Amino acid sequence: MKSSTSLLFLLYALINLFILVNTDKVEDDNLPRDAKVYKCRNTGNYTSTSYKNNIKSALYVVAKNIAANNGFYHSTAGTTEPVNAVGLCPGFLRSNFCEECVNSTIPLLETNCPNQKEGVAWVKECMIRYSDRKIMGVLDDWFWVHFPELA
Repeated sequence: MKSSTSLLFLLYALINLFILVNTDKVEDDNLPRDAKVYKCRNTGNYTSTSYKNNIKSALYVVAKNIAANNGFYHSTAGTTEPVNAVGLCPGFLRSNFCEECVNSTIPLLETNCPNQKEGVAWVKECMIRYSDRKIMGVLDDWFWVHFPELA
């Protein structure tokens, strides 16, 4: 029994190591204070105008409501082609700066992920993400960013 538990623990550790090694990661100790990092997930492109409008709607609803919700907000827009969006700011950031940060990060996604079904953008003070898939309650570590002075 003890050896099978040890074997399972070792197998679990190796699987997690494999996942960590094969995950996209951005880490740069020389990132400037106003660094902007984005990633468009290659899960396909959308072609309809309604999906683009759903992305825009979901992102801007997050931006509008994030300050009043302690730096975290989730939104879904659309019924036939739903888009989920989530925004996050650290607790030390004042609410008006959080909203401003999220609003200024949205164009980074619109410019760099113009037709992708999924994208995420970080600046040092906030993060915003959208997807055609469920976001809330789903562990998804497809992209990591490390801002050293915040660690």
